[in-house]
Amino acid sequence: DKATTIQIENEKIKGQIRVIKVDAEDNKVLIPGVEFEILDKDMNIIEVLTTDETGEAISSELPVVDEIYYLRESKNNDLYQLSDEIIEIELKANEITDIVFENEAKTAQLQIIKKDSEDNNIFIPDTEFEVIDETTNEVIRIVATNENGIAVMDNLKVTHSYSIREVKSNNKYKLNGETITNIILKPDEITNIT
Repeated sequence: DKATTIQIENEKIKGQIRVIKVDAEDNKVLIPGVEFEILDKDMNIIEVLTTDETGEAISSELPVVDEIYYLRESKNNDLYQLSDEIIEIELKANEITDIVFENEAKTAQLQIIKKDSEDNNIFIPDTEFEVIDETTNEVIRIVATNENGIAVMDNLKVTHSYSIREVKSNNKYKLNGETITNIILKPDEITNIT
């Protein structure tokens, strides 16, 4: 008698990873255009995902049995800081595992330069300004110009827009009640308002 061998193959059970990219300050703000790498247990890249306009990216189906995966951010958009966090993921059979990744917005500096309206070579000290975050509509700082007529604000989030309004003038000048609105900051730059 001759034995007959029949080979039967089974496909591994699979699962998926969904990355949801959000602003750390406001989790309702979803971040598009962020690239993530899915790594195997030896830290080899097995798939690259990019978040869409809803801030989400879904992996292909990945084997679940005896597999540990890692997720790391590899590219961010211009407004947010790149995270160096690596997350370990254990997939569940026939399920999508959600991973929420938070990012801090980049910051920039706003500099107000107060000058005499008739002579731009004269800088005006001791003038106070309100800085208003247009995203929240709140006054976030009150700053005064120094002896060189300059007021500086650091660490303003580039994901927000700002307004400034003079609220107290130097005793030699009239109060300028004008509000300058829609000030957009660029990451890692100084924005000057004169």
